[in-house]
Amino acid sequence: MPRRRAASPRPPDEGESAPKSGWKDKLTAQQLNRKRAADRLLVRENRNKARQTIASLQQRVELLSSQQPDRSVSELLVENKTLEAERDNLRIPWEDAHLLFEVRPGGSCPGAPTTLLSTTTGTQSIDAHTRAYVEASLAVTIASGHDQRPQAEVNHEPGLNAPFNLITELDFRMAVPNSPSPFPEICAALQRPNLESNFSDAEFLEAIMIWRSNTSYSGSVYNVSSRLFHIHRPPSCGPRKRLRNLAHTRGILHLLVQDLEASEPSSVPVCDSMVPTNAPEDDDSLATTKRELAIATYGEVRFWKYGSRLGRIVMFWVLYRILTVCLPPPPSA
Repeated sequence: MPRRRAASPRPPDEGESAPKSGWKDKLTAQQLNRKRAADRLLVRENRNKARQTIASLQQRVELLSSQQPDRSVSELLVENKTLEAERDNLRIPWEDAHLLFEVRPGGSCPGAPTTLLSTTTGTQSIDAHTRAYVEASLAVTIASGHDQRPQAEVNHEPGLNAPFNLITELDFRMAVPNSPSPFPEICAALQRPNLESNFSDAEFLEAIMIWRSNTSYSGSVYNVSSRLFHIHRPPSCGPRKRLRNLAHTRGILHLLVQDLEASEPSSVPVCDSMVPTNAPEDDDSLATTKRELAIATYGEVRFWKYGSRLGRIVMFWVLYRILTVCLPPPPSA
């Protein structure tokens, strides 16, 4: 049987160059072994350096953790930037409302003829005009221990540009039974009837001390606001966990103030329309506490009737400050 001739190699194309030899082909076997040994040594050195760097970083993290328990520097920096942004957003509204409740030395307040609550030391009953205004604008139905917010239309609601008197506003909101009036228990601590709710700054601070001493609560924002604003009714902001989660929502303070500054509050409260951020249950930082105070105050203020847009935002800041006074734990004596 005749043998088949081997196929002749295909001639290279014109644009195809001859095969090139690699750098390994230019080395002898001894040189290639030395090259591989040097590469392995370099890899070992790099691994050792990486282990040393990781160990050093772990020591620094442990040192920082011991100085700032449960907090890292990066978390603090992020929180600081968030707080600075919220501060800048609130600066203009705060400056606009500041003049109405700033108490100057000597007890003078540029927004009212008396101090924050009253400079009169005697008691004073609400006149018939104020009482009629209260009954028309603050009708509230309390049923089954739940807060039924007023939904009926008010026939004679004052215009949006009517003058705002903070002392009168606070006074008649304390005088209406079963209404979302601030500090009815403070008034009770003074042993005064509801219709005699005017008192001076010194008397108000003294009443807070009495109320804190005689009232048992855990000291959390939820419990303090429940006792002070809601009285046997659940807060409008929802359960305690929801209040804590809302406090971690980005830009929550700006949204609250923006809604209060509107000519009329939105049909859906800001707290109800937002999806809360899951927050750690053991977060007791000052920033979180302040946001919880603001949310609890907003839940009360937004449903009340006001004669002006500025009156609503001023009332928000005043009650917020009052809550900050009531929040510290009750004195031991």
